[in-house]
Amino acid sequence: MSTTRTNTTARRLAHLYRARWAARMATAALACGIGMVVAPGVVHAAKPSPASDLGSLHGADAYGSARAVNRAGRVVGNAYDTETGSTRQAQWWQGTVVAWGDCCGSGLGVPVAINRTGEVAGYNEGGFDTYPVYWSASGVAVELPGLPGGNTRGAAHDINDAGYVAGYTRDANGQSRHAVLWRGGVLEVDLGFMGQAGPGYANQSMAYGLNNQNVVVGTALIGNDYHAFSWQDGVFTDLGLGVAREVTDDGLTIAGTAPGGMPVVWRGGVRSYLPALGGGAIAYGHTLSAMNNKGQAVGFAPAVKAPYLDTAVLWRGGKAIDLGRYPGGTVSRAYGISDQGVVVGEGNLVPNGPMHALRWTLRAGGVAQVELQD
Repeated sequence: MSTTRTNTTARRLAHLYRARWAARMATAALACGIGMVVAPGVVHAAKPSPASDLGSLHGADAYGSARAVNRAGRVVGNAYDTETGSTRQAQWWQGTVVAWGDCCGSGLGVPVAINRTGEVAGYNEGGFDTYPVYWSASGVAVELPGLPGGNTRGAAHDINDAGYVAGYTRDANGQSRHAVLWRGGVLEVDLGFMGQAGPGYANQSMAYGLNNQNVVVGTALIGNDYHAFSWQDGVFTDLGLGVAREVTDDGLTIAGTAPGGMPVVWRGGVRSYLPALGGGAIAYGHTLSAMNNKGQAVGFAPAVKAPYLDTAVLWRGGKAIDLGRYPGGTVSRAYGISDQGVVVGEGNLVPNGPMHALRWTLRAGGVAQVELQD
């Protein structure tokens, strides 16, 4: 591993944005574990409950997709509103689903992360590019600012309990992407670059995950290859080839993908492949979506039996566990998991039916052999 210290100038720019943030928020408001490395032995395994349908907006069979869940069980995502004929940002909470005001005009706002207090980060799919968006706990949306002299194209990917948002934005030429931290609508920190891109390439760094200690993980271009990184207090740590997407609060476990998209985990800087459904040592064709502070990760993969449609996956205790589908459904995907073992995602209720927002709850029971990761 190598480390590189970066120079940032973000804090001196905070005063340029805070007044604008406050004004926009006021106006908008008025207008509206991956298995941990352990010794071999027997542990109690988590078994999923059958997937439950979180409900739809103004229509029993309308589209829905749950993207993230916090420790209180508050869920955010997207849902089709049959009354307005549009896909909206939505929140599922205590048995109800509520649509938020449209954040993005002709684009589609996609919430992807939620913190303890209900603040949300995500992006606007604007067609040509994406734009970073912050939602307050009440659903008021604000597009996050770009770099001075740059533009606002980019995305927000994670938010911690202190309200820091991790993502990336582009510079003035629109070619280079900078990993950044926002807070309170202000671009607080430009992480800079871990290294230099090769000839003919623009410098790139993108932040995907963030913990409550402000450890950021992501990917950066060095030469002609993307390297996974972790960053804290101005110091990059190179994790080798790949993309880092999630980090636990203790900073000991980082999840992401190796080149080719295979799910992996880093512990102590050492990368290990996560297993596949059906027992393969490498999860080819699997997608890792999220990880909680217990090191449990979720995603989805083609089922091991025909017709090989996607099924939600949990990685726990060194094994890949099929979370199953909604009874009668044929497809499911997991996108988020809380520390309490609540998993959210999407799936159909009947063959060829529209996707619905789904939730699984892990419960104790049974035993499983813990596999030592190397």
